[in-house]
Amino acid sequence: MSKCLRLNAPSKAAESRSQIRFLLVCGFIISSLLAGLCCANDLQAATFARDAETELSVDPPGSPDASGIFSLTRFTQSPIEEDFDFGSRLKLDGKLYRLEEPPDQKSNAIVVIEGDLESEQLEVKTSGLTDSQKKEYDFSGTYRRLTDNELQRRAQRRYDAADTWLNEIYRQAREKLASSSFADLKKRESDWIAYRDYFAEQSGGINANAESLPEEVARLQSLRELTMSRISFIRSLLDDSLPAGIKLMRYTATSTAAN
Repeated sequence: MSKCLRLNAPSKAAESRSQIRFLLVCGFIISSLLAGLCCANDLQAATFARDAETELSVDPPGSPDASGIFSLTRFTQSPIEEDFDFGSRLKLDGKLYRLEEPPDQKSNAIVVIEGDLESEQLEVKTSGLTDSQKKEYDFSGTYRRLTDNELQRRAQRRYDAADTWLNEIYRQAREKLASSSFADLKKRESDWIAYRDYFAEQSGGINANAESLPEEVARLQSLRELTMSRISFIRSLLDDSLPAGIKLMRYTATSTAAN
């Protein structure tokens, strides 16, 4: 009897160990599948760049049946031009992300984003992206994922360029405007700077959350947008094609809004 017990005991122990190993393997497989599923449905927003002036921001869909949001931006290198931005919804189509147009809206715009949104690069093909002047922009190419540090360096560089352009347009205003007009413009400058800095500080935090950007990047972007708007306003004061009365009206309205 005791010999039988000795023979059967190892067999039961081996069976128990096999069952435990089986359960552990099953648990590992299930955990891996769940983790993969969660990652697939929890892709993070990211920014990619084709070159120094062209960026793609993507807030991916949370599931294959949902829609995401993307934005393609071409940043101007000139103070006399404006940035061009094209944004819309995107839909997963196999391994591609395609522009999703509302059913009641007809457009020639085509955007195809190919690749894994968690990878280091994406391939983009576009056509039919035009501004209000019917100028077409081609965003096709390979886009590389940007780190937060790269995003901040690029945003800082663009703001610094806009600030340089603003100083240049002020120099032109000093030379071209009547002394009294330039004195009034200069007097209001400190108010505008305070308004710009405060607005950028407040909106930076909001945009950082809404666009999944580092807060400093969002703040620098707001500073640049406000600076570019100011450049456009001062240029309108120097436009000889406008009657003096229209110049004065524009200046008064903008200055009041800034205050």
